[in-house]
Amino acid sequence: MSDHVTINDLDLMRNEIYAEYGLIFTSPKWQEYFSTKEWYKPLYTNVDARL
Repeated sequence: MSDHVTINDLDLMRNEIYAEYGLIFTSPKWQEYFSTKEWYKPLYTNVDARL
C-alpha cells in the first residue's frame, strides 16, 4: 500500500465535500459517481456560500 495521496485521491476528496453540500456536478464523471451514493442529493449549481 502506498503512503502517497494521488491527484485523483485529492480530486475525489474535494468533490465529496461538494457532493455533501448538494452540488449538481456538470462533469459526467462526477454525476455518474455520486449518483450511485444513497446520501447524495443534488440540489444546487453553486455551493460556495454554503461551505
